[in-house]
Amino acid sequence: MKRMFSIIIAAAIGLGAVFVPATSAQAGSIYDVAALSNLRNMVNTMTCSAYLGPTGNYSGVTAAALAQQGWSRDTNVNIQVWIEGTGSIWRALAQDTRNGSEYAFSSEGTFAGRTGGSAGLSSPQPALVPTTATFTVNGLDNSIDLEGLAVALAGVPLAALCDSTVFMPGTHGAGSSVTDQTLACKSAALASGASIRSVLLALRSAGGPAMIAMIAAQFAVTQPATVPTWVNGTAPKPTSAKTPPATLPPFFRLPKKAAQFANEYSVTQPIAETIMKQCLWLVASAGSGDPYKRCSDTPIFASGQSDVSEATNHDLIALATINPGWVALNFRPSGENPAAPDWYKTVLPCSVGYDLDKNCDEFPFRATEEGGPGASLMVIDKGQNQLQGSLYSSFLSNRGFYGKPVGEREFLSVPIPSTSPLLPSLGFCYGQMTALVG
Repeated sequence: MKRMFSIIIAAAIGLGAVFVPATSAQAGSIYDVAALSNLRNMVNTMTCSAYLGPTGNYSGVTAAALAQQGWSRDTNVNIQVWIEGTGSIWRALAQDTRNGSEYAFSSEGTFAGRTGGSAGLSSPQPALVPTTATFTVNGLDNSIDLEGLAVALAGVPLAALCDSTVFMPGTHGAGSSVTDQTLACKSAALASGASIRSVLLALRSAGGPAMIAMIAAQFAVTQPATVPTWVNGTAPKPTSAKTPPATLPPFFRLPKKAAQFANEYSVTQPIAETIMKQCLWLVASAGSGDPYKRCSDTPIFASGQSDVSEATNHDLIALATINPGWVALNFRPSGENPAAPDWYKTVLPCSVGYDLDKNCDEFPFRATEEGGPGASLMVIDKGQNQLQGSLYSSFLSNRGFYGKPVGEREFLSVPIPSTSPLLPSLGFCYGQMTALVG
């Protein structure tokens, strides 16, 4: 078996692969030699995988596939892998969870202070050591294409990219009021030869997929790329989300994600594309986490156009003009809501704008932690207002929300836009799709 593996490596090198020889580690932790060695061995095995795999590139790599070629992750080493572009580029970070140093590798291009084909200490070092050791591959279907995003951001000042992250949530392991992600971004921007690409790579490797997504939504959707006015400190954090473009930019990788969603929920491709485009965009615009992860593992209530268009359009307006963060809501039974049921009757437009055929519609929904005073109000058709409430209740019931404790009641509100197919209200949760009935 060892002889066969040596032959495979030799064949791969003959095809132009990059073989990383074992050299002494430049490290201060007793665990670093093993971590670097594990990364280098993975590099050699990944090289073979690119030529021997069914796709002819790195897009289908898995831990199981690498194990078949003789490599496995050391027990205490945490490894993150990113597949870029069309699958021909890959990058990785490796770090021992027992207070080890972080090491980086990129098949091409500078990444974490390393030139292409070189495995070694990453720069800058992360503020925190991972607490668990896993092998995670961020593939073509579950992350923004950073290579494509870097091209779309051409001309945007590096300082502006980093300044935009100041408003976004992140970790504070370094003990600074500024997030670890912003510190990593600014450090990368000051490095010799810094580029948009190297800064984005540094930001993402520091644990900032949500920041990358929000940057993509804020900067790169309009051409040429422009700097949002709130970045330079003259305006507050944005309180409005852009309207989703008719076609998301290719760096959002919608086709593969939509196909994955369609397969998981047994829905047609047009439905999958509608829901995923809207979900990815709303989560990215709000900075509410990694949109690829959030839109996959969080229940989704998709208010429809064919049954409750007036209520759905109110939700869309509220998300676009008041608070994009309302895409992420938490169910709260009405009995736990401290606000009076008719609190809105003294608030415009509901204090004067409705009659027997009209109702005051609230968004976020009253039965959420975010609902109540401060919510968006609009006078709409009485029947549609009450039907949407019934559909929302059906969603909660079908997904078991009424029995969940506080802290486990989160869902995404993803209203279906009027420019999309006239779909009814739908509910999605962990591989199950339900056409909601009020």
